Amino acid sequence: MLGRRGLRLGLAAAVAVLSAFFAAEAARAGSTTISDGNDKPGLLDIRSASHGHSGATKVTHTIRTFGNWPIGLLGPSTPNFFSLEISTDGDRAPERIVLIFSSSGKMVAGVATANQTLVGLASATRPNGHTVRVVIRRALLGDPAGYRWQALSFYQASGGCGRGCLDKAPNRTRQVPHDLRAPTISFPQPGVPASTSDNVGFSVSDTGGSGVKSWHLQRRLAGATTWATVRSGTSGGSKQYNHVGAQGQDSQFRIVAIDRHGNRSTSPVRTVSVPIDDASFTYTGTWSTGGSPGVDFLGTLHASSTASDAATVMVGGAFVALIAPGGAGVAEIRIDGVLEGTVDLSTFSGPRRVVFQKSLGSATSRAVEVRVVSGTFQVDGIIDR
Repeated sequence: MLGRRGLRLGLAAAVAVLSAFFAAEAARAGSTTISDGNDKPGLLDIRSASHGHSGATKVTHTIRTFGNWPIGLLGPSTPNFFSLEISTDGDRAPERIVLIFSSSGKMVAGVATANQTLVGLASATRPNGHTVRVVIRRALLGDPAGYRWQALSFYQASGGCGRGCLDKAPNRTRQVPHDLRAPTISFPQPGVPASTSDNVGFSVSDTGGSGVKSWHLQRRLAGATTWATVRSGTSGGSKQYNHVGAQGQDSQFRIVAIDRHGNRSTSPVRTVSVPIDDASFTYTGTWSTGGSPGVDFLGTLHASSTASDAATVMVGGAFVALIAPGGAGVAEIRIDGVLEGTVDLSTFSGPRRVVFQKSLGSATSRAVEVRVVSGTFQVDGIIDR
Protein backbone atom coordinates (compact mmCIF):
# COMPACT_ATOMS: atom_id res chain seq x y z
CA MET A 1 0.00 0.00 0.00
CA LEU A 2 1.15 3.52 -0.74
CA GLY A 3 2.32 5.29 2.42
CA ARG A 4 2.12 8.91 3.48
CA ARG A 5 5.56 9.55 1.99
CA GLY A 6 4.29 8.39 -1.39
CA LEU A 7 1.26 10.61 -1.07
CA ARG A 8 3.43 13.58 -0.22
CA LEU A 9 5.62 12.93 -3.27
CA GLY A 10 2.55 12.52 -5.44
CA LEU A 11 1.03 15.74 -4.13
CA ALA A 12 4.25 17.63 -4.72
CA ALA A 13 4.39 16.37 -8.30
CA ALA A 14 0.74 17.20 -8.87
CA VAL A 15 1.13 20.73 -7.54
CA ALA A 16 4.13 21.27 -9.82
CA VAL A 17 2.19 20.03 -12.85
CA LEU A 18 -0.87 22.14 -12.01
CA SER A 19 1.21 25.28 -11.46
CA ALA A 20 2.92 24.92 -14.83
CA PHE A 21 -0.31 24.40 -16.73
CA PHE A 22 -2.23 27.17 -14.97
CA ALA A 23 0.44 29.60 -16.11
CA ALA A 24 0.54 28.39 -19.72
CA GLU A 25 -2.97 27.29 -20.63
CA ALA A 26 -4.98 29.62 -22.88
CA ALA A 27 -8.25 31.00 -21.53
CA ARG A 28 -11.35 28.95 -22.27
CA ALA A 29 -15.04 29.68 -21.96
CA GLY A 30 -16.02 29.55 -18.33
CA SER A 31 -19.12 27.90 -16.95
CA THR A 32 -21.05 27.99 -13.71
CA THR A 33 -22.22 24.41 -14.25
CA ILE A 34 -20.29 21.30 -13.36
CA SER A 35 -20.51 19.77 -16.82
CA ASP A 36 -17.54 19.86 -19.16
CA GLY A 37 -17.39 19.47 -22.92
CA ASN A 38 -15.39 16.91 -24.86
CA ASP A 39 -12.50 19.34 -25.12
CA LYS A 40 -9.34 17.37 -24.25
CA PRO A 41 -7.75 14.33 -25.90
CA GLY A 42 -6.95 11.31 -23.79
CA LEU A 43 -8.73 8.96 -21.46
CA LEU A 44 -9.15 11.38 -18.53
CA ASP A 45 -11.15 14.08 -20.32
CA ILE A 46 -13.74 15.17 -17.73
CA ARG A 47 -17.39 14.92 -18.70
CA SER A 48 -18.93 16.09 -15.41
CA ALA A 49 -18.15 16.64 -11.76
CA SER A 50 -20.49 16.83 -8.81
CA HIS A 51 -20.56 17.34 -5.07
CA GLY A 52 -22.79 16.06 -2.29
CA HIS A 53 -23.04 15.26 1.38
CA SER A 54 -22.27 12.00 3.15
CA GLY A 55 -23.98 12.31 6.50
CA ALA A 56 -23.28 15.30 8.72
CA THR A 57 -19.48 15.12 8.76
CA LYS A 58 -18.38 14.23 5.22
CA VAL A 59 -18.62 15.56 1.68
CA THR A 60 -18.47 13.65 -1.59
CA HIS A 61 -17.09 14.56 -5.00
CA THR A 62 -17.62 12.52 -8.15
CA ILE A 63 -15.69 12.97 -11.40
CA ARG A 64 -16.86 11.28 -14.60
CA THR A 65 -14.92 11.01 -17.84
CA PHE A 66 -16.04 10.51 -21.45
CA GLY A 67 -14.15 7.26 -21.83
CA ASN A 68 -13.26 4.23 -19.74
CA TRP A 69 -9.75 3.96 -18.30
CA PRO A 70 -7.89 1.15 -16.56
CA ILE A 71 -7.20 1.73 -12.89
CA GLY A 72 -3.47 1.23 -13.46
CA LEU A 73 -3.48 4.36 -15.64
CA LEU A 74 -3.43 6.38 -12.38
CA GLY A 75 -0.62 4.38 -10.72
CA PRO A 76 1.98 6.16 -8.55
CA SER A 77 4.71 5.65 -11.15
CA THR A 78 2.66 7.57 -13.74
CA PRO A 79 2.11 11.31 -13.98
CA ASN A 80 -1.66 10.80 -14.29
CA PHE A 81 -4.14 11.80 -11.57
CA PHE A 82 -7.44 13.40 -10.68
CA SER A 83 -7.52 16.23 -8.18
CA LEU A 84 -9.79 18.77 -6.53
CA GLU A 85 -8.84 22.32 -5.72
CA ILE A 86 -10.80 23.65 -2.76
CA SER A 87 -10.98 27.27 -1.63
CA THR A 88 -12.42 27.75 1.84
CA ASP A 89 -11.84 31.45 2.44
CA GLY A 90 -13.69 33.12 -0.42
CA ASP A 91 -10.78 33.86 -2.74
CA ARG A 92 -9.72 31.91 -5.83
CA ALA A 93 -6.56 30.40 -4.33
CA PRO A 94 -6.96 26.86 -2.96
CA GLU A 95 -6.47 26.10 0.72
CA ARG A 96 -6.78 22.35 0.10
CA ILE A 97 -5.72 20.06 -2.75
CA VAL A 98 -7.15 16.55 -2.95
CA LEU A 99 -5.03 14.19 -5.06
CA ILE A 100 -6.70 11.02 -6.35
CA PHE A 101 -4.77 8.16 -8.00
CA SER A 102 -4.34 4.39 -7.64
CA SER A 103 -2.05 2.05 -5.75
CA SER A 104 -2.01 -1.77 -5.89
CA GLY A 105 -5.24 -1.80 -7.87
CA LYS A 106 -7.15 0.46 -5.46
CA MET A 107 -8.04 4.13 -5.54
CA VAL A 108 -6.40 6.32 -2.89
CA ALA A 109 -6.72 10.00 -2.03
CA GLY A 110 -4.79 12.45 0.10
CA VAL A 111 -5.79 15.91 1.33
CA ALA A 112 -3.04 18.52 1.58
CA THR A 113 -2.62 22.21 2.10
CA ALA A 114 -1.60 24.43 -0.80
CA ASN A 115 2.02 24.19 0.37
CA GLN A 116 1.89 20.38 0.03
CA THR A 117 1.52 19.51 3.72
CA LEU A 118 -0.53 16.33 4.03
CA VAL A 119 -3.40 16.78 6.48
CA GLY A 120 -5.10 13.42 6.09
CA LEU A 121 -6.49 10.67 3.88
CA ALA A 122 -9.83 10.56 2.11
CA SER A 123 -11.74 7.55 0.84
CA ALA A 124 -11.63 7.03 -2.94
CA THR A 125 -13.53 4.47 -5.02
CA ARG A 126 -14.10 3.67 -8.69
CA PRO A 127 -17.83 2.90 -9.13
CA ASN A 128 -17.34 2.09 -12.84
CA GLY A 129 -14.80 2.35 -15.62
CA HIS A 130 -15.28 6.08 -16.17
CA THR A 131 -16.02 7.38 -12.66
CA VAL A 132 -14.04 8.15 -9.52
CA ARG A 133 -15.62 9.16 -6.21
CA VAL A 134 -13.94 10.58 -3.13
CA VAL A 135 -15.40 11.01 0.36
CA ILE A 136 -13.71 13.68 2.49
CA ARG A 137 -14.14 14.39 6.18
CA ARG A 138 -15.11 18.03 6.62
CA ALA A 139 -12.54 18.38 9.38
CA LEU A 140 -9.78 17.84 6.79
CA LEU A 141 -11.03 20.95 5.00
CA GLY A 142 -10.92 23.04 8.17
CA ASP A 143 -14.67 22.54 8.74
CA PRO A 144 -15.77 25.62 6.72
CA ALA A 145 -19.35 26.84 6.39
CA GLY A 146 -18.90 26.32 2.66
CA TYR A 147 -16.25 26.24 0.00
CA ARG A 148 -15.65 26.58 -3.74
CA TRP A 149 -14.10 23.80 -5.78
CA GLN A 150 -12.80 22.79 -9.17
CA ALA A 151 -12.14 19.27 -10.48
CA LEU A 152 -9.03 18.51 -12.54
CA SER A 153 -7.44 15.61 -14.39
CA PHE A 154 -3.94 15.23 -15.80
CA TYR A 155 -3.10 12.71 -18.48
CA GLN A 156 0.18 12.16 -20.29
CA ALA A 157 0.75 9.70 -23.13
CA SER A 158 2.23 9.63 -26.60
CA GLY A 159 0.28 11.45 -29.25
CA GLY A 160 -1.90 14.43 -28.49
CA CYS A 161 -1.02 14.38 -24.80
CA GLY A 162 2.71 13.86 -25.16
CA ARG A 163 3.34 16.98 -23.11
CA GLY A 164 0.39 16.28 -20.84
CA CYS A 165 -3.30 17.19 -21.05
CA LEU A 166 -4.87 19.07 -18.16
CA ASP A 167 -8.66 19.25 -18.00
CA LYS A 168 -10.74 21.26 -15.55
CA ALA A 169 -14.40 21.40 -14.67
CA PRO A 170 -15.50 24.11 -14.66
CA ASN A 171 -12.99 25.59 -17.10
CA ARG A 172 -10.72 28.50 -16.29
CA THR A 173 -10.76 29.58 -12.63
CA ARG A 174 -14.48 29.75 -12.04
CA GLN A 175 -15.38 27.50 -9.14
CA VAL A 176 -18.46 25.69 -7.92
CA PRO A 177 -19.85 26.67 -4.48
CA HIS A 178 -20.65 23.91 -2.01
CA ASP A 179 -22.73 25.14 0.92
CA LEU A 180 -22.26 23.03 4.04
CA ARG A 181 -24.07 25.04 6.68
CA ALA A 182 -27.80 25.46 7.09
CA PRO A 183 -29.19 29.01 7.20
CA THR A 184 -28.86 30.94 10.44
CA ILE A 185 -32.13 32.01 12.04
CA SER A 186 -32.26 34.73 14.69
CA PHE A 187 -35.61 34.54 16.45
CA PRO A 188 -35.58 36.22 19.87
CA GLN A 189 -38.50 35.66 22.17
CA PRO A 190 -41.13 38.28 21.28
CA GLY A 191 -42.11 40.65 24.05
CA VAL A 192 -45.52 41.05 25.62
CA PRO A 193 -47.92 42.43 22.97
CA ALA A 194 -49.14 45.99 23.35
CA SER A 195 -52.54 44.96 22.07
CA THR A 196 -54.19 42.00 20.38
CA SER A 197 -52.12 42.94 17.29
CA ASP A 198 -48.34 42.97 17.50
CA ASN A 199 -45.23 42.31 15.40
CA VAL A 200 -43.19 39.09 15.47
CA GLY A 201 -39.64 39.86 14.35
CA PHE A 202 -36.86 37.54 13.13
CA SER A 203 -34.01 37.37 10.61
CA VAL A 204 -32.63 34.74 8.24
CA SER A 205 -29.14 34.58 6.71
CA ASP A 206 -26.90 32.05 4.99
CA THR A 207 -23.16 31.87 5.61
CA GLY A 208 -22.41 28.78 3.52
CA GLY A 209 -22.25 30.56 0.19
CA SER A 210 -25.31 29.40 -1.75
CA GLY A 211 -27.80 31.91 -0.34
CA VAL A 212 -31.26 31.59 1.17
CA LYS A 213 -33.69 29.75 -1.08
CA SER A 214 -36.80 30.03 1.06
CA TRP A 215 -38.08 30.57 4.57
CA HIS A 216 -41.46 29.89 6.13
CA LEU A 217 -42.88 31.41 9.29
CA GLN A 218 -45.22 28.83 10.78
CA ARG A 219 -47.87 29.25 13.47
CA ARG A 220 -50.07 27.02 15.57
CA LEU A 221 -52.18 27.48 18.67
CA ALA A 222 -50.49 26.19 21.82
CA GLY A 223 -51.35 22.52 22.24
CA ALA A 224 -51.97 21.92 18.53
CA THR A 225 -49.79 19.54 16.51
CA THR A 226 -50.11 20.95 13.00
CA TRP A 227 -48.19 23.99 11.75
CA ALA A 228 -49.61 26.45 9.21
CA THR A 229 -47.40 28.79 7.17
CA VAL A 230 -48.46 32.39 7.74
CA ARG A 231 -45.67 34.08 5.79
CA SER A 232 -42.84 33.01 3.49
CA GLY A 233 -40.07 34.52 1.39
CA THR A 234 -37.08 33.81 -0.81
CA SER A 235 -34.45 36.21 0.51
CA GLY A 236 -32.56 36.73 3.74
CA GLY A 237 -32.61 39.73 6.05
CA SER A 238 -34.78 41.08 8.85
CA LYS A 239 -38.47 40.22 8.70
CA GLN A 240 -41.62 41.13 10.59
CA TYR A 241 -45.03 39.56 10.77
CA ASN A 242 -48.06 41.33 12.22
CA HIS A 243 -49.75 38.78 14.41
CA VAL A 244 -53.38 39.35 15.32
CA GLY A 245 -54.65 37.36 18.30
CA ALA A 246 -57.25 37.63 21.03
CA GLN A 247 -57.12 38.10 24.78
CA GLY A 248 -55.88 34.95 26.48
CA GLN A 249 -54.75 33.33 23.20
CA ASP A 250 -51.38 31.55 23.05
CA SER A 251 -49.72 31.13 19.64
CA GLN A 252 -46.53 29.26 18.86
CA PHE A 253 -44.21 30.30 16.04
CA ARG A 254 -41.19 28.79 14.32
CA ILE A 255 -39.18 29.51 11.17
CA VAL A 256 -38.03 26.86 8.70
CA ALA A 257 -35.29 28.05 6.32
CA ILE A 258 -33.64 26.26 3.37
CA ASP A 259 -30.59 27.37 1.39
CA ARG A 260 -30.00 26.80 -2.32
CA HIS A 261 -28.06 23.59 -1.66
CA GLY A 262 -30.85 22.01 0.37
CA ASN A 263 -29.52 22.60 3.88
CA ARG A 264 -32.41 23.14 6.26
CA SER A 265 -32.67 24.72 9.70
CA THR A 266 -35.59 25.16 12.07
CA SER A 267 -35.71 27.82 14.75
CA PRO A 268 -36.66 27.29 18.38
CA VAL A 269 -40.39 27.52 19.03
CA ARG A 270 -41.44 30.90 20.43
CA THR A 271 -44.74 31.41 22.24
CA VAL A 272 -46.64 34.68 21.94
CA SER A 273 -49.25 35.05 24.65
CA VAL A 274 -51.84 37.79 24.38
CA PRO A 275 -52.53 38.83 27.99
CA ILE A 276 -55.89 39.10 29.67
CA ASP A 277 -56.45 42.80 30.30
CA ASP A 278 -56.40 44.29 33.80
CA ALA A 279 -60.07 45.18 33.28
CA SER A 280 -60.80 41.48 33.94
CA PHE A 281 -59.48 41.63 37.53
CA THR A 282 -61.67 42.17 40.57
CA TYR A 283 -60.38 45.08 42.68
CA THR A 284 -60.81 45.80 46.37
CA GLY A 285 -59.70 49.12 47.85
CA THR A 286 -58.89 52.41 46.17
CA TRP A 287 -57.52 51.49 42.73
CA SER A 288 -57.32 54.17 40.06
CA THR A 289 -57.59 53.58 36.30
CA GLY A 290 -55.57 55.07 33.49
CA GLY A 291 -53.17 53.94 30.83
CA SER A 292 -51.73 54.90 27.49
CA PRO A 293 -52.34 53.24 24.10
CA GLY A 294 -49.18 51.62 22.77
CA VAL A 295 -47.59 51.60 26.21
CA ASP A 296 -50.05 49.66 28.36
CA PHE A 297 -51.82 46.53 27.21
CA LEU A 298 -55.05 47.59 25.48
CA GLY A 299 -54.31 51.11 26.73
CA THR A 300 -55.52 50.49 30.28
CA LEU A 301 -53.80 50.30 33.68
CA HIS A 302 -54.90 49.94 37.32
CA ALA A 303 -52.81 51.41 40.15
CA SER A 304 -53.00 51.60 43.92
CA SER A 305 -50.78 53.12 46.63
CA THR A 306 -52.81 51.79 49.55
CA ALA A 307 -51.33 48.87 51.44
CA SER A 308 -53.50 45.73 51.46
CA ASP A 309 -55.47 46.79 48.38
CA ALA A 310 -55.96 43.66 46.25
CA ALA A 311 -56.56 42.71 42.61
CA THR A 312 -57.80 39.17 41.96
CA VAL A 313 -58.34 37.19 38.77
CA MET A 314 -59.30 33.56 38.10
CA VAL A 315 -56.99 31.54 35.84
CA GLY A 316 -57.29 28.02 34.46
CA GLY A 317 -53.95 27.20 32.87
CA ALA A 318 -50.74 25.54 34.03
CA PHE A 319 -48.68 28.74 33.79
CA VAL A 320 -49.33 32.33 34.86
CA ALA A 321 -47.40 35.55 34.38
CA LEU A 322 -48.27 38.94 35.80
CA ILE A 323 -47.89 41.89 33.42
CA ALA A 324 -46.97 45.29 34.87
CA PRO A 325 -44.77 48.28 34.00
CA GLY A 326 -41.65 49.33 35.85
CA GLY A 327 -42.26 51.66 38.78
CA ALA A 328 -41.79 51.97 42.51
CA GLY A 329 -44.44 49.74 44.03
CA VAL A 330 -44.16 46.44 45.92
CA ALA A 331 -46.83 43.74 46.04
CA GLU A 332 -47.26 40.15 47.24
CA ILE A 333 -48.53 37.47 44.85
CA ARG A 334 -50.80 34.76 46.26
CA ILE A 335 -52.24 31.80 44.37
CA ASP A 336 -55.26 30.19 46.08
CA GLY A 337 -54.23 32.06 49.22
CA VAL A 338 -50.64 30.76 49.27
CA LEU A 339 -47.88 33.39 49.12
CA GLU A 340 -45.82 32.67 45.99
CA GLY A 341 -43.54 35.71 45.86
CA THR A 342 -43.08 39.45 46.17
CA VAL A 343 -42.71 41.81 43.20
CA ASP A 344 -40.75 45.06 43.45
CA LEU A 345 -41.46 47.15 40.35
CA SER A 346 -38.33 49.28 40.98
CA THR A 347 -36.28 46.34 39.66
CA PHE A 348 -37.99 46.68 36.26
CA SER A 349 -38.12 49.45 33.69
CA GLY A 350 -40.28 50.25 30.71
CA PRO A 351 -43.88 49.33 29.90
CA ARG A 352 -45.76 46.01 30.03
CA ARG A 353 -43.42 43.21 30.93
CA VAL A 354 -43.55 39.97 32.86
CA VAL A 355 -42.79 40.84 36.49
CA PHE A 356 -43.80 37.50 38.00
CA GLN A 357 -44.28 34.05 36.51
CA LYS A 358 -44.91 30.55 37.80
CA SER A 359 -45.51 27.09 36.38
CA LEU A 360 -48.44 25.54 38.22
CA GLY A 361 -47.98 21.91 37.17
CA SER A 362 -51.50 21.32 35.87
CA ALA A 363 -54.34 23.22 34.31
CA THR A 364 -57.08 23.87 36.85
CA SER A 365 -59.06 26.82 38.20
CA ARG A 366 -57.05 29.03 40.59
CA ALA A 367 -57.33 32.50 42.09
CA VAL A 368 -54.34 34.81 41.59
CA GLU A 369 -54.22 37.76 44.00
CA VAL A 370 -51.98 40.83 43.83
CA ARG A 371 -51.84 42.58 47.25
CA VAL A 372 -50.16 45.99 47.58
CA VAL A 373 -47.38 46.22 50.20
CA SER A 374 -45.91 49.69 49.61
CA GLY A 375 -45.50 52.41 47.02
CA THR A 376 -47.71 52.62 43.96
CA PHE A 377 -48.23 49.23 42.39
CA GLN A 378 -49.64 48.95 38.87
CA VAL A 379 -51.40 46.02 37.19
CA ASP A 380 -51.58 45.75 33.39
CA GLY A 381 -52.81 42.20 32.81
CA ILE A 382 -52.04 38.50 33.21
CA ILE A 383 -50.98 35.64 30.95
CA ASP A 384 -52.85 32.39 31.56
CA ARG A 385 -51.76 29.33 29.61
